[in-house]
Amino acid sequence: MNLTRRNFFKGASVAGASIMAASIVGCSAPEPVAKEATPEEENSQAKTYAPEQSYECDLAIIGAGNSGMCAAIEATALGLNVILIEKSTEIGGSSFATEVIFGLGSKMQAEANLDLPYRYQVVNEELSYTNHHSDPLLWGDYVDHSGENIDWLQEQGVPFDSVDDYRGVSAFDTAHWWEGKIGTSFLESMTARIGELGIETHTGTSALDLKTEGGKVIGLYAETGDGKVIEYNARAVLLACGGIGNDLALLQEKTGIDTTHAKPEFPLPNVGDGHRMAWAVGAKETDISILPCLGVDGFVIRDAISMASCIQPGLYINGDGERFMAEDLHLKKLYALVINAQRSQLTSTYTFFDNDFIELLENGRGSYVGNLEVEPGDTLPGLREQLETGSQATGYRVVYKGETLEDLATDMGANPETLQATILRYNELCEKGIDEDFGKDSEYMNPVGSGPYYAVHTDLSVLTTFGGVGINRNMQVIDGENQVIPGLYSSGVTSCGLYQDTYNYQISGGMNGYCTYSGRHAAQQVAQDLKQ
Repeated sequence: MNLTRRNFFKGASVAGASIMAASIVGCSAPEPVAKEATPEEENSQAKTYAPEQSYECDLAIIGAGNSGMCAAIEATALGLNVILIEKSTEIGGSSFATEVIFGLGSKMQAEANLDLPYRYQVVNEELSYTNHHSDPLLWGDYVDHSGENIDWLQEQGVPFDSVDDYRGVSAFDTAHWWEGKIGTSFLESMTARIGELGIETHTGTSALDLKTEGGKVIGLYAETGDGKVIEYNARAVLLACGGIGNDLALLQEKTGIDTTHAKPEFPLPNVGDGHRMAWAVGAKETDISILPCLGVDGFVIRDAISMASCIQPGLYINGDGERFMAEDLHLKKLYALVINAQRSQLTSTYTFFDNDFIELLENGRGSYVGNLEVEPGDTLPGLREQLETGSQATGYRVVYKGETLEDLATDMGANPETLQATILRYNELCEKGIDEDFGKDSEYMNPVGSGPYYAVHTDLSVLTTFGGVGINRNMQVIDGENQVIPGLYSSGVTSCGLYQDTYNYQISGGMNGYCTYSGRHAAQQVAQDLKQ
């Protein structure tokens, strides 16, 4: 099946896919200072290109996801001549896969008469989560303008459904749901708005290199799908190119995470083009982190086996046959911390199934966890069949089976006595009604019964990445000495350094809000700088 943004969710679903954040207004901007270009900078650019066509503009925006679209609309409203450049044949990036966007102080919240936190409470929630490694001033800028950005999106024609605490996961009632609770409504509205404003948009066009002169960025070179090289002469360039999640080799190189069996979750060209262009002209390289989810190799995320293995609060064991965590962590924190807990083990980790748990999910009470296609209580038909199919796979195998616990341990390479002791202990805790070992809520404690037994290994799936390109609070790209690179700006996930190693779902829709905020603020900063 050839997946696109528009047909992806006809067959697929993503749990907790609220993956973005906001922008920054009102900060004093450092004076851009042009530096002497290095020989590498000067020699790596125009001499290798023979453009067949040239364009002139005030602002060239590379990438037309949430951040790029917001930047284009804001810059146009400020009187700038904008060209929006997108590698895909459609604009929107991964915004189609989102559900909510964070905002504090919106008109929607006022109309709902919600009891909202103070600004400092939101900022402190995030700072505590990152052990105060993220910038409190940047967080403050973003939160201060997050409510007005929701109002601004409504003014652009974006419809919203409601505002709440995102399935009980978010710490506050700050999650604004898109209409239909899916980002396609946002995408369609923003696409229409860009059309109404007559913003020039070049899709199917891949940026190749930034143009520099005397250390200042003065445009870029790009290539169309039929191989035509285009030159964009621009007074400023904004990198809104997304992450690097679809280049698994680069992801492993920059994060050290083994991506051998990982897979990108969305069919998008997020392969680090903007990062490479920025680094080539001396941009500061910052840490890159992943917004992850889990998948079962050989199956898609909507399959029953994926729903059962990746998000249900069953029983998790490591490769030695030991239980190692509270399995209801997903219901409280969603994917991110679950994956951290699994990566803490020196062995592979597995979701354990007995006959009773399979029956419960497939024909009984059904799913404990909801996502875009599955509501709590929905059954998971086909689970047993898919487990059996997976256990018979050849090559890279992720489903193991045994009629007895000893058989299962042997099949997966675990110690049979250890696995049997684990199950005995778990059943004792189920009978007591309290998880003395890890603290899983008693309502999810289902004792292990008869076989056949299965153990399913889950692998990393990448929703997006954060960061990699250094910026200041004005979205101006900086070099290794924290000096502004004139003419170059970045927004969205390409340069987001708010989350450190692990995304915080307790401020749900945070990254979505940051994309809107940083795109708008970057446009505002460009307009200010071009007046000087």
